[in-house]
Parts: sequence; C-alpha cells; structure tokens
Amino acid sequence: MSLESEFYHIKFMEKTKKLDDVQELHEVIDMIHANYLVHRQMFKGLARRAAEDGYELPPLREILGN
Repeated sequence: MSLESEFYHIKFMEKTKKLDDVQELHEVIDMIHANYLVHRQMFKGLARRAAEDGYELPPLREILGN
C-alpha cells in the first residue's frame, strides 16, 4: 500500500471507531463490499480483454506493488 493509501486507510478506520449505530456500520460495509465487487469485475474484464487482444500482462507482483 502506498503511503498516501495508508494515510487514507488510517483516516477511514479512525472514523469507523466513531460509529455507534448498527445501521451506519451496515451502510459502510455495504459501500465497501459494492466497491470491492466493482473493482474485481473491472480487473477481470480488463485482464480478459488484454488477453484476448494479445497483450502480455505484467506479473501480479508488479501490479500489486507500490
């Protein structure tokens, strides 16, 4: 995780500590899960399209690296 991403993650986690309503927590989890599913689908679609078009994909360690 980049330093900037880590900063935003810590800031987000600090805000979650202030949640006192189960409904608020449910909304946060709903947004996180929906975002995860969208990113996952986008990555799968991009990888599939690149492979179909004959592009060589970089190794995962490069994609996931900082």
